[in-house]
Amino acid sequence: MAIILMVIPFLALTYLGTCRLGVWRRAMLHAAVAWGVLIMLITEGLSLVKGLTYDGAVAAWASVSVLVVAIVLLSRPWRRRREAPVSAPLMGGETVMLVLLGFVVLVVGVTGIVAPPNTWDAMESHMPRAFFWMQNHSIGFFPTAQYNQNLNPPFPEFAILQTMLLLGSDRAANMVEYVSMLGSVLGAAMIARRLGGGRGAQILAALVCATIPEGALEASGAQSTYVVTFWIVTAVYFMLLIDEDSSWLNRLSLACAIALCFATKGIAYIFLPGPLLACWLIGRAHTRWILVRAIPVSALIILAINIGHWSRNYQLTGLPLGVPWPPAGPLGGGYGNASINVGGTAANVLRNISLHLAMPGGGRVLMPLFEGAMRLIGQDPGDPTHTWLEMGFRWPFLSRHEIFQGNPLHMLLGLVGLAIVIVTCRDRRNLPLLLYGGGLVISFVMYCALLRYTIWNSRYQMPVFALSAPFIALVLSRAMGRRAGVIVGYVMFAACLPLILDNKLRSLVPGDEANIFQHSRDDLYFADQHLDIAAPFEAASHSLDQSSCHEIGIYAALHQPESTLVFSPTSFFVYPLLAMLYQADPNRRMSYVGVTNPSSQYSAMTLQHPCTVICIDCTSVPAIQATYGLNHAQNFGYLSVLTNP
Repeated sequence: MAIILMVIPFLALTYLGTCRLGVWRRAMLHAAVAWGVLIMLITEGLSLVKGLTYDGAVAAWASVSVLVVAIVLLSRPWRRRREAPVSAPLMGGETVMLVLLGFVVLVVGVTGIVAPPNTWDAMESHMPRAFFWMQNHSIGFFPTAQYNQNLNPPFPEFAILQTMLLLGSDRAANMVEYVSMLGSVLGAAMIARRLGGGRGAQILAALVCATIPEGALEASGAQSTYVVTFWIVTAVYFMLLIDEDSSWLNRLSLACAIALCFATKGIAYIFLPGPLLACWLIGRAHTRWILVRAIPVSALIILAINIGHWSRNYQLTGLPLGVPWPPAGPLGGGYGNASINVGGTAANVLRNISLHLAMPGGGRVLMPLFEGAMRLIGQDPGDPTHTWLEMGFRWPFLSRHEIFQGNPLHMLLGLVGLAIVIVTCRDRRNLPLLLYGGGLVISFVMYCALLRYTIWNSRYQMPVFALSAPFIALVLSRAMGRRAGVIVGYVMFAACLPLILDNKLRSLVPGDEANIFQHSRDDLYFADQHLDIAAPFEAASHSLDQSSCHEIGIYAALHQPESTLVFSPTSFFVYPLLAMLYQADPNRRMSYVGVTNPSSQYSAMTLQHPCTVICIDCTSVPAIQATYGLNHAQNFGYLSVLTNP
């Protein structure tokens, strides 16, 4: 399959790095950063010449593969191979933890390969974005009522787009998140090593990272939180590594990892500074000065990798990041707190901690305590300036859903670890851990200060939990011994096992409504709270099976302006329709029609005379028929298919 062409450069660079460095894990992180930059450059480059096609992607990745393999062969790294030090045999507990880690990775991987992308956000933002880029042969902005399809950082969708181009389908879309999970697990182990952890602590750090409940659920889907988590973990690792080896390669990898953080998700601007500052302080004075001198070059690298998307955002919104932009409304960048103050931040700290305390009866017992604590510091628990509009403060519920799942054990162990390093701060051996833990606290507090509380906030906090995995592993191993660390690994695995087997959206349990082996891909697209509309969508798609029309307009009806939307309207849930229409006939061209917001300026990406219009949640079918000269209407639930018979 052509998708192998994407893998060859990564494998070749990993082999080259392993021979030169003698550490295959470090080589993989270097190769991953180079791979990420290649995805950015290839996608941006092909888009300039409208080359985002199967042939264009094959040509680009084949050329890169030939070039990288040629470099490896000409450099003959095997002749100067640096041998890795011989390790002692694995102990019993370490072996078991590796087996448990392998089981989690295997189950999540199988789930991600078999299941289609189906998380709500992916259906209305991530996947439609990649689909329209593939169809338009360009990553240029296009008319849409869902501004996030244009404004959000693009790397996750660039990666998904490349797999779709090479495969002709979305069957590898979930692998972007899954590979990011693997990289985060590897990075957590490597950070533990840099902080002084032995092999047992490194294995425990990897297992703690792999069993983050929200992460284990999300890693088999097509979201982007694990992608940004991986780049943040990688940047932190290289920041620590530079204290040992300040070579140009490590400094370049650090700069590129930071650039890829910013190219992936906006929360990187919040979660990255704290850990990087902590790692900078952990380093020697000489290393700190080297990093300061590298800032101008690093800034140029970050700019070069992100300039394409930033310039497109600036063209539309006048802002490089695209948000907050009033026409986009809350859904397009209204997550910021209306004010930043000590009391509001403290209340948000309590609100966000509560997200990880779902338990039977928790709302009755714990919610009054949290509300009382907020009032004690003079804050309203439902303060509309620090909580999501029209939501206020709610107690979390037990869930196997990646959007709502909390991480209670990881939070508890992280807090215990902080308490231990604070109590033992006089032990100079624990000073790096104290600084590192302080960096994580800074990140979490910054998040609470800057962003509104929502009931679905827990997934945005995943970078903190992934970075806390090596911290937890080292503190517990030192304070309670290796055996206690192994027990912690067992407990983490036991708590994670039900989630990976019975994922709310991608289940392995026989008879479950989202079982990935017992239901079709078309049905599973709707598993995230939309099963009731699967039949109308499929019927609307099949109604065009015998049609010769290849130009289909999608009218995403809105009953209020985008700037006033607080929650996603039904018309944003569009990807299943696009996927089913494309699967039935890949020659079809689809675009949004009837867009009147500022993105309508990109009219070149819109069908001017569609022969079919599918209206989602329409109340103005006659007007649309008159606009496009279509005189036949079929209704399927809240979908209307308008054609000329």
